[in-house]
Amino acid sequence: MSESNRDEAVRCLNIARRHRDTGNLEAALKFCRKSIALYETNDAVTFLRDLQEPLPTSSSSSSGARRSTPPPPQQPSPDPGIAKDDSERVATVRRIRACKATQYYEIMGLEKTCSDQDIKRAYRKLAILTHPDKSDVEGAAEAFKMVGKAWQVLGDSSQRAQYDAAPEYDPTSRFSPAAHGHPQFRGDEISPEELFNMFFGGDFNGGGRFGGGPVFSASFGPNGFQRNWARRQATPQQQNAPTTSPLLQVLPIIIIFVISILGSLPSLANLFVTPDPGYSFTPSRTYGLERVTSIYKVPYYVNKQEFETHPIYESIPLSARSLNQAGTVSPKLRSFENGVERVYVGSLRNGCNRELEDKERRMEQHRGFFGFGGDWEKVKQIQAEVMPSCQRLRDMGLLSY
Repeated sequence: MSESNRDEAVRCLNIARRHRDTGNLEAALKFCRKSIALYETNDAVTFLRDLQEPLPTSSSSSSGARRSTPPPPQQPSPDPGIAKDDSERVATVRRIRACKATQYYEIMGLEKTCSDQDIKRAYRKLAILTHPDKSDVEGAAEAFKMVGKAWQVLGDSSQRAQYDAAPEYDPTSRFSPAAHGHPQFRGDEISPEELFNMFFGGDFNGGGRFGGGPVFSASFGPNGFQRNWARRQATPQQQNAPTTSPLLQVLPIIIIFVISILGSLPSLANLFVTPDPGYSFTPSRTYGLERVTSIYKVPYYVNKQEFETHPIYESIPLSARSLNQAGTVSPKLRSFENGVERVYVGSLRNGCNRELEDKERRMEQHRGFFGFGGDWEKVKQIQAEVMPSCQRLRDMGLLSY
């Protein structure tokens, strides 16, 4: 019995209680047994015993005449709208879980050319359909996490650009340039539930915010997710408080205005900074000019017209512009190539992890049961296979095992 299943067991028990309250005993028994199978608790065992306890029968006290049992109440016919909604939730959860963890566009059901508004609309719909508190579908919690991760990447312009350049690379990983430039990506990872509350402003459950509870607000910009916290309380003492001065009444508005101005200063500064040129690790019609980084000799491709009119290219001395070692004489080019190499190395590390997991899985299939019946020749053959991503990291001196 794994401690990691405890939260899911509690969720199933709460669902069982809701079904019991609505009279659906069969569904209540199903989710109660599922809760016990995941993580047995005294509450779940007691609740199961109450569900299975037969109802007492009434009999005549003196005359001995048997009372007729009243007919069971007529069950309302199922609402076709609810059935349709449930089928949509099931189909949505299955579709999302069939995607790979980093197939963010496929998870959101969007094309790579979609707009920011398309991404917001898709997240709004999928987050509601997969939210564990609103869906009894098995696997909804996992699908909800995948939708949250996709929104975290695609909803941020800088992370989306990095992901488009290397789809196999996770921009939120510790190897990400964003993680190096913004410490919150390393130690303050945003949970799917926080993302949900930030997006919907805390108004999803019950149609309004409750006094005293935390309220989330968020802004999504080129520097990633920024969280603001506020707390509202409505008490009788506050309602009956004497009228304050006009200055104190407008003071919160002034503070909010000042904070907004200060928060927009980085964005205003970015208007005067030329963004880095685009690049790709595979040649295409857009990115057809091949270049190689100065340190690790990583090949990458840029748009010839864009790159040769960029201040980075203009900072390279004329005599070194055709050399692969140009980054050693141009600090601007070296800084740009550092970012290219970080993305490339992060992609290799992800690929190496997948190769190691695949090799271990295939070796385990041929080891037999506690060593009996194992195909050891096949195990040795798999063990000797070369893993391209891991080997490339070794060649670069970034992997020691």
